[in-house]
Amino acid sequence: MPITEFKSTGKPILAADLPYAHETVGDYAHAAFFEVGNDVQLASLMRRAAEGDPLFGPVKSLQIPQPFAQNWPELWKMLLGQ
Repeated sequence: MPITEFKSTGKPILAADLPYAHETVGDYAHAAFFEVGNDVQLASLMRRAAEGDPLFGPVKSLQIPQPFAQNWPELWKMLLGQ
């Protein structure tokens, strides 16, 4: 399931430690990241999550430099120079 849609469930998320995932997770309070290609780390995180270890915590949003649009209407205004 895509990250954005899954956040609405309120459940913990294990996501790849990549810029797009950090941006999409944003300030979500129940996320942890694993190195891409590190199946041992992912398996460890999955085991810890299943055992109830407190590995999930708040994630700080990335500071995205301008120009940046929060949504589609803002993007259209930026593209149209309004």
